[in-house]
Amino acid sequence: MITAILLTHHHDDHVGGVAELLSDGPVAADVAVYGPASEPIKYVTVTLHGGAEVAMSAPNFHCQIKDDPGHTAGHIAYFGRRLRRPAPVIERRCVAAVFTECRFQT
Repeated sequence: MITAILLTHHHDDHVGGVAELLSDGPVAADVAVYGPASEPIKYVTVTLHGGAEVAMSAPNFHCQIKDDPGHTAGHIAYFGRRLRRPAPVIERRCVAAVFTECRFQT
């Protein structure tokens, strides 16, 4: 069950599958779609700026948001860790991170 979708920027090759996931995917009823506040992404329900922190109870994940302009002006990066496990870092060029049991899609 997908409980959150994390997006880094607005390019279609990074966000193009969100609508399909939301309509046909195994998503939780209250799935949150995180993304940069300064990028025009249609399905984002939680907007983020650098310095923000995101905590999710499932899959027990915590991350800090960093502004990472360059690829796009509003690009953000997620730096985080799953609690009680070694700390993975989500790469700055991450396409999207879709969490089920802390799986990263890049």
